[in-house]
Amino acid sequence: MGNMDYSNIDNFTDDQKREITQGEQIGLDVSVYAKPEFLAIQMREIRVGMLEHLPVQWYAKPEYDWFQMEEIRKGLEQGLDIQIYADPKISFEVMRQMRKGLEDSLDLSQCRNLPAGILRELRKARKDHIDIDGYILIRDMMRSS
Repeated sequence: MGNMDYSNIDNFTDDQKREITQGEQIGLDVSVYAKPEFLAIQMREIRVGMLEHLPVQWYAKPEYDWFQMEEIRKGLEQGLDIQIYADPKISFEVMRQMRKGLEDSLDLSQCRNLPAGILRELRKARKDHIDIDGYILIRDMMRSS
């Protein structure tokens, strides 16, 4: 689909057209993201991933917001197992903690339902070999009642 003129298509905003044009100018297959359902900022995340030769099919989906796309892209850049957190139901804040955990060789996928702030503290504690799991369980139980 390369070098197609999107400038006359009314379904795109000026920002979306700009992202498409930038991709075309550097020879990317913009058909991956030249879709009106993507916000311009989502298009940018996909374009950046394509520039880095990443498998953008993991996140080039409109159900991901651009923050989620960024977390998946960063994980792909680092060669992490993004399958652990590449789920549109997971907030970008939780994705970030899971990604940072993977950077430290910590798999926090069993804790994906915890709030991001608690997950951050759990990640930091586990990195420092401090066991706070019992405290988190008690706090989580207290919030449930």
